[in-house]
Amino acid sequence: LPEPERRSRLYGDWFLGSGAIFNVVYNVHVQDPPDYSPSWRHIECVDPALSSNAGYLLLAERPFTREWYIVSERYIEKPYTSRRLLYTLKSLNPEARIVARSSDVNPGFVNEAQDSTPPLTYRVPFNKTQRADEIRERVQDCLDGKEWTLRLTSKCPDLLKEMSSYMWSDANKKTIHKAQKYHLIDALKYGLEQVT
Repeated sequence: LPEPERRSRLYGDWFLGSGAIFNVVYNVHVQDPPDYSPSWRHIECVDPALSSNAGYLLLAERPFTREWYIVSERYIEKPYTSRRLLYTLKSLNPEARIVARSSDVNPGFVNEAQDSTPPLTYRVPFNKTQRADEIRERVQDCLDGKEWTLRLTSKCPDLLKEMSSYMWSDANKKTIHKAQKYHLIDALKYGLEQVT
């Protein structure tokens, strides 16, 4: 038996299967921060999907630990305009100290954000298509604490579902099965580009 499946049968470890891209172990990777505060540094992450619901995540860094927690998630339903999406985003976590914002390359959304009052700057990933494998690997490395630690929390069940169903396509092992439906994972990938 493959080791993950063996550990699942023997010890009850969470097992995602051989096509899984992320190895998320619930009792390791899902932890609520012990002392969360809105005064922590936050990164707002958005995938303003062009043809479906937008994905939103809020990452928070626990001070002096290099631990980041995903403290909020949300799907924002279509139809929306860039202006309406920005209005919704501003109302989600008004008390959080947001130090960076990250988004997919969506010129309408990014331009609308810069023209808003106050102006908001969303950083976009560099060469995301050419760097797709590197960016996916960085997500797993952060979950495993290689650079710094990333933890999902009880406030992000939809992201956890996405990560557990994020699989390689059977037809083409270089593409993600139904890639267009993973807006929270995409938001996370954009947000991790801002973590230093």
